[in-house]
Amino acid sequence: MERIALAVGSDKKLAGYYAIREVFIYEKQKEWSIVDRFPILPEPNMVTAAAVREKAEKVAKDILDRNCNNIVGKEIIGIPYHTLCRAGLEVFEADNISNQLLDEIYADFLMIKDKRPEEIEMVPPAPIPTDDEGNYFFDFTKAIKCHPELSSKKMLIPFLTNDLFFSLLIRCEHVMPWLDEFVKSHGLNMESKRENGVSHILLTHKSCKKQ
Repeated sequence: MERIALAVGSDKKLAGYYAIREVFIYEKQKEWSIVDRFPILPEPNMVTAAAVREKAEKVAKDILDRNCNNIVGKEIIGIPYHTLCRAGLEVFEADNISNQLLDEIYADFLMIKDKRPEEIEMVPPAPIPTDDEGNYFFDFTKAIKCHPELSSKKMLIPFLTNDLFFSLLIRCEHVMPWLDEFVKSHGLNMESKRENGVSHILLTHKSCKKQ
């Protein structure tokens, strides 16, 4: 069943885990639409790891009981992330939701997900140089498996803001929703192409020119 759970705040926009006030269950028939929803009431006593874990387990159960095996939020890391994953949910991060993003999440992660166990290749949570000329590469698809407690922003923004690179090639399942606005506001060029369910994003500085 094509269902995706969206974690929203009081403003009905995607929210970080601790700001979630409601979960919308979207299902695709001809178009994506809300077919179920349930509230997440704020709890003032969320001060211990055990309390956070218990609430995340309840959220996961409520989602799974609605025939959905995933959740999309603005930022879901740490104890909530690990608890939701252990409960059997796929966890995704986005800044804003769109039909295109829902389609990509479903096609790339949910429809063709390999259920067999796989050996995780350890990679650093940051871009690595490919030569001595300022060119870097970052395989986000592998990095997020090794470092699930880190968001894409936490892995990439420290690197992108230091200005000490000529180009950065990113391999990922889908373009991070926050990246387009970041590129525009920081004077970067972005090119992307998609092949076999994988996106390749090339970032360069507008002022950079090869000699």
